[in-house]
Amino acid sequence: MKKRKCLKILQNRNGSILQVVLVIFLVLLTTIMTYGVMMKNACALYRYEKMMDQERVVEVLFRHYCRKTEDQDLLLSGTIHGEAGDIRYTMDDMGSYFIINADISIKETHYRAYMEMNTEDLKIRSFKYLD
Repeated sequence: MKKRKCLKILQNRNGSILQVVLVIFLVLLTTIMTYGVMMKNACALYRYEKMMDQERVVEVLFRHYCRKTEDQDLLLSGTIHGEAGDIRYTMDDMGSYFIINADISIKETHYRAYMEMNTEDLKIRSFKYLD
């Protein structure tokens, strides 16, 4: 009796096509959604990477500017106006090294940096980004 009931369930094919279509639809939907999320994350990562590269370039140029200005002339507090943005910095002479605090504004981003530079050889002792 149980065998007949089991065979009767297996032979009932009224809903099997609908179930197959539903499973295929769910698999396709999951694949498309996963691909969309991956593309969104890749775009966000690309924007973040581009912003980090821009910050690195500004850091290198700012270091070069400070070293060149102190080597050729006297480095005082001031503002650097560039194509991408502005850098406002203050310089403190601590005797054996300089402390330079900078407010960097590039396009929509704004951040602060702290730099220490030796007075004798003009080497950068430390460079940190502040909150």
